[in-house]
Amino acid sequence: MGKRCFDLKMHEQFNNHCVMVLTHQPIQNQNNVKFFSSNDFHIIKNLKKHGKNMYVFGGGVLVSTLLKEQLIDEFIIGIIPVLLGKGIKLFHEGYPVQSFTLTGTKIEDGIVLLFYQKR
Repeated sequence: MGKRCFDLKMHEQFNNHCVMVLTHQPIQNQNNVKFFSSNDFHIIKNLKKHGKNMYVFGGGVLVSTLLKEQLIDEFIIGIIPVLLGKGIKLFHEGYPVQSFTLTGTKIEDGIVLLFYQKR
């Protein structure tokens, strides 16, 4: 999870899971929430190496950072029918080309979910 999602208290819905927050700020760990430097990718790479599945909950800054390191294997993108007029981009610039295949769709409570798997 990115720091912005943490600040919005989105981590509270994951009380039964270990939540890792990537941030530039040094913050003390709290209960199930552990804070890591946003440049400390060896932790994520080590978890992936040992077969751990991780769910990334965040916006464009976090997603783009992980795409630069080629650490995303699957996307679940929710399209919520609210027009904001402006906001944070989901995909920023500066990462290598990566291919994903649409593997499924689902409609849940008016939200369209798109499932993509890395090729």
